[in-house]
Amino acid sequence: MNKIAHSLEETQRLAEEMVGDILAEHKERSGALVFALCGELGSGKTSFAQGIGKALGVLETVISPTFILERVYVISKNGFKRLVHIDCYRFREGSEIEVLGWKELIKNPEHIIVVEWAEKIREYLPKDTIEICFEHHREGRNIEVKK
Repeated sequence: MNKIAHSLEETQRLAEEMVGDILAEHKERSGALVFALCGELGSGKTSFAQGIGKALGVLETVISPTFILERVYVISKNGFKRLVHIDCYRFREGSEIEVLGWKELIKNPEHIIVVEWAEKIREYLPKDTIEICFEHHREGRNIEVKK
């Protein structure tokens, strides 16, 4: 599925809509629900993560964890208890994700994990990861969901 978002608000709104649909589809899980956000700098990954947070009822401002790598938000939605937001921009090797306890994070079915710059850890992503790619487009941002 491809969508064009013309603004930050529209990017967030698309994320909210997609999350609602995806949560309805993924009721039975043996591990975390993982969103892999890929794309160039400034293409909408953090805006999309903010929309996911909004859809999940996060009251705090969702900001990119570029310098601290990970932020965790408490949620209560469809059996999920934590939104884990990870930014891999500063990673030099995919294996750096292991420092965050990645294997344990993805095993927990109470977690929704949003990974920015996920292309840097592609080999560590679960098979059922929902990949969302972002590109600059002459009319805004192109957002492509790959399942």
